[in-house]
Amino acid sequence: MRILFKKSINLILDYPRWIITGVSVITLVMLVLVNQLKMNFSIEQLFALNDPAVDKYFEFLEEFEREDNLILLLYECDDPFSYHNLILNQKLIQNFESIIGVHKVTSLSNLEIFTDGDDELLRPVYSYIPQSTDSLQEAKNRILSSPLVQQTLISNDGSLASIAIELDDAFNNHDLREKIINEIDIKQNTVDWTWHQAGIPILRTRYVQLMVSDTIRFLIPVALMIIILFTVIFRSWPALIIPMLIIIMVVIWTMGLMAALNIDFNIMTYIIPTLL
Repeated sequence: MRILFKKSINLILDYPRWIITGVSVITLVMLVLVNQLKMNFSIEQLFALNDPAVDKYFEFLEEFEREDNLILLLYECDDPFSYHNLILNQKLIQNFESIIGVHKVTSLSNLEIFTDGDDELLRPVYSYIPQSTDSLQEAKNRILSSPLVQQTLISNDGSLASIAIELDDAFNNHDLREKIINEIDIKQNTVDWTWHQAGIPILRTRYVQLMVSDTIRFLIPVALMIIILFTVIFRSWPALIIPMLIIIMVVIWTMGLMAALNIDFNIMTYIIPTLL
């Protein structure tokens, strides 16, 4: 082992240009691969393998609808059932439906509930938005009397309403989901209501954004500590630059290999750059 180590050192010393060129080429290749690194921050990454309880969970998802593609935009305004606010709600629904990757949008102005009587059919509450106070109050009473709508699209006291946005399954990954949520942020802020966002897609996207910002936040002080430490130890700028280049190269190579081996950047592996 020691002989092999000495031969490796001699090889590097005998052919420094070739070694530096080879390392540079590999680093460039890895840098290209880093752009192909996939992000997968699904909660399923934390599940145990070959666990009967996990298998039952996935069977449940196949049998019933998922909830990890549903975004709830809760809003507070003076009166969600007023003519003005219902018109704004209707326009927001149209704006959200125009976003690529949004499958369905449901809220007060396009809500369908079951009709009274023997024939239980889903009928829209508003075929059009009425201006008369009596018609608006009648529609409000119908919505508030529906147990399927309470605590989902409207609060019990009628002061807090929501817009339910269902994402297309093909767009329910981090990169595409982040673009959709950014567009939702822009469109919701066109209306001066007090907004609250909820739902698993929001939780996952905000969590990833928080992790990325925390990683950058930790990398900067760690880099400063390394620079100060190397400056004190070596007292030479070339001696400082070379170790820093090696650290950067190791991070690039590691993330490039992850992309080449189809290893996702997930909840467990996102801390690797900081550790390196």
